[in-house]
Amino acid sequence: MSNKSRARSELFTRIVKNKKLVISLVMVTILVMLAIFGPMFVPYGYEQMNTGERLAPPNQNNIFGTDHFGRDLFSRVVYGARYSLMISLLVVIFSNIIGITFGVSAGYIGGKFDIFAMRVIDIIFTVPWILIAILVAMSIGRGTQTVIIALSIVYSPQVARVIRGTTLSLKEKEFIEAGKISGEKSLSIIFRYILSNSLGPLIVQSTMVMAYTMLAEAALSYLGYGIAPPTPSWGLLLQDATRYYIKSSYLVYFPGAAIMFAVLSFSFLGDGLRDLLDPKFSPLG
Repeated sequence: MSNKSRARSELFTRIVKNKKLVISLVMVTILVMLAIFGPMFVPYGYEQMNTGERLAPPNQNNIFGTDHFGRDLFSRVVYGARYSLMISLLVVIFSNIIGITFGVSAGYIGGKFDIFAMRVIDIIFTVPWILIAILVAMSIGRGTQTVIIALSIVYSPQVARVIRGTTLSLKEKEFIEAGKISGEKSLSIIFRYILSNSLGPLIVQSTMVMAYTMLAEAALSYLGYGIAPPTPSWGLLLQDATRYYIKSSYLVYFPGAAIMFAVLSFSFLGDGLRDLLDPKFSPLG
């Protein structure tokens, strides 16, 4: 057996033995499949009203019950998964673009620029994320774009710190120095050597940002600064439920369980990937 085949076999064995990673992958797969294909199979549209069935508890026609407009809660929870995943994915993309740009530049250039960039990141860290969201909402109004912009700003410093630390540890390596001596351009060195060797930490950080974003989006929508109705955000479902939860507690249980399931899925995935990609145990290291 070749070294590569042996490494792949050991990696597969480690994945199978990592129970947290396996369970989280199953949970994330369920969530993604629900978001992609779930709306094709729900019995009603998420805006479809039936005033004769207002606040109906779970039954054979509405397995999660109905809300105060007679809308099927199961359909709205399923559609909410699609919006939650879409927003979280966009936040991960934009926060990585911003964070990687700042982090790599600060770590690679160093000197005064590094000090300036990190002070900007520290300032963003000191501002409560909810205040950033409110300021964005006041500037452009509530909506999906508000959530994406605000949370991309909030989580980009975390990415920047991760990638800056990796850049600082890599830029003094011999292969980086060899690239500089051979006349390779800085941009090429960054993409070929630094970013390619930073994928592990970035993947782990991205899964954690996914989890944080899902929870933050629900909180913003619940407080009235996030997604606007009638979009079936899980946070909006909880906001609607607050007026009726005493007599219709199921309105809180199902969207709340969906948020918990989604956040735990990506949190466990991040923990599992961190264990898997730990250089001390990597069979590929």
